[in-house]
Amino acid sequence: MRLYDTHCHIQDPVFDQDREAVIERARNAGVVAVLAVAEDLADAHRVLEVADRHPDFIVPAIGVHPDRAPLVDDQEVEAVERLLRAEAHRLGAVGEIGLDHRPCWDDRARARQGDVFRRFLRLATELRLPVTVHSRGAGRHAVATLLEEAVGRACLHAFDGRAVFGEQGARGGIAFSIPPSVVRSRVKQKLVPRLPLTSLLLESDSPVLGPDAEVRNEPANLLVGLSKVTELSGMGEEALALQIEESTARVFPRLTEVGHG
Repeated sequence: MRLYDTHCHIQDPVFDQDREAVIERARNAGVVAVLAVAEDLADAHRVLEVADRHPDFIVPAIGVHPDRAPLVDDQEVEAVERLLRAEAHRLGAVGEIGLDHRPCWDDRARARQGDVFRRFLRLATELRLPVTVHSRGAGRHAVATLLEEAVGRACLHAFDGRAVFGEQGARGGIAFSIPPSVVRSRVKQKLVPRLPLTSLLLESDSPVLGPDAEVRNEPANLLVGLSKVTELSGMGEEALALQIEESTARVFPRLTEVGHG
């Protein structure tokens, strides 16, 4: 059984002291490759550096997180775009990009998020790369934007929107990656049975969204997510893992290429 972590932050400094052990535990759990996503320019360089040290396990992705978009200027966004173009040949996706409509962001900040989101969606289309998308508090808007921009391959990670908008996205070909926090999230537990199995992927979102909110999450916990999704879907675990691998190959082909060696 081969598992693929389609969204994680293994470059995060919280892993600096034991990253090798974290990777070893992931491999022992059946995780064969992870997609490490960047939040801004400095993080993108960290992602590339860590991927350079583990080219047979870590696949880099570059983007500007929606929480960063209102805080960085156009010069930084353009620098991320240049880096993305220069490294496109080795990237597994554009990301992390998206929208975040929590109350801490006002209308001006949300407009900035939307502008940056569309810039990177269009760049991903130009470069023929998939996207991994954050949509906290903005599920309906993220789905609508992805469908409007006609992005070829897209995954909404840790989707917290209403299931009806998840269904709309799935009908439009959007995938959804499920984190280990599904064991404690009623929203995600309601979402999974409403989606076609072909639209489901796995993620850790390490170091957050683990089975225990107070404990650092890591890619090995994909097994926890798989077990809960198996329970919610009614499909056998081995068969579900194979289906998820097939779906991962469709959305994030670079990730499965690395996973197959």
